[in-house]
Amino acid sequence: MHETTPDGRVTLEPVYCLGLCACGPAAQVDGRPIGRATAETIAEAVG
Repeated sequence: MHETTPDGRVTLEPVYCLGLCACGPAAQVDGRPIGRATAETIAEAVG
């Protein structure tokens, strides 16, 4: 955690709560919450 990709496009940061406990695992990309996150849905959101 607290790591950024070499190109500076993605940073991983732990957060206390996104309000998506029932839809975990959860992520947030550019302010948009993603419930039931997978590697594929996150890669799609990051572009």
